[in-house]
Amino acid sequence: RDLVRSRGLGDVYKRQVPMMLVGLQGSGKTTTTAKLARYLENTKKIAYILCGVAILSALMLIFNIDPANLIGVFVVAKAGLFLGYYYTARPLRLVSRRGLGELSIFLAFGPLLTLGTGFAIFNGDFLSSPYFINCIILGIPLGLLTTNILLINQFPDRDGDIITGKNHLVVTFGKKISRWIYLLFFIAFVTSAFYFSQSIGNIYALIPIIISIVFGCLIIR
Repeated sequence: RDLVRSRGLGDVYKRQVPMMLVGLQGSGKTTTTAKLARYLENTKKIAYILCGVAILSALMLIFNIDPANLIGVFVVAKAGLFLGYYYTARPLRLVSRRGLGELSIFLAFGPLLTLGTGFAIFNGDFLSSPYFINCIILGIPLGLLTTNILLINQFPDRDGDIITGKNHLVVTFGKKISRWIYLLFFIAFVTSAFYFSQSIGNIYALIPIIISIVFGCLIIR
């Protein structure tokens, strides 16, 4: 902290995180330490700015929401904030709960996302409209695809995540079985997406399915 201040780089986080920098004498370890602290501080500021923009956008959106949908918007927003915060925050830390982290991602980036959009933009009582079910169906393939993106990124991080206590699916079942889990999620994504395209009678909804199948098959190989 004193090193960073002496170089005019501001303050560092109050929470101290131990790190080890290894290198030859004169290789730039001291300068790198100060630059790293500065980078972390700027990252924190960016996070605050983005949160502020999100909250301001939400407040502006509330004034344009149909009064019949305000409760629905509040419930979806509350659920999203809960899953987003406790995904890594204690005491729940859902990412370490052997599958609850993936379920949280599925819900937050799937049905909750599409339902929140529906409640926000629909004129009239969205809950009693047929579009409510359509938004749930639309959210299923989106959630499954996002969960698979998360799952595929867990493979290279497995060893490090075991040390930090992130007991996700790859840590729980191992890489071999997790490949089949990825395939199962992918098949469920294709099936649900195809069902959605048929339910709304729009063949153009199949285009992202075809693209996803191509890249999904490449990853499975």
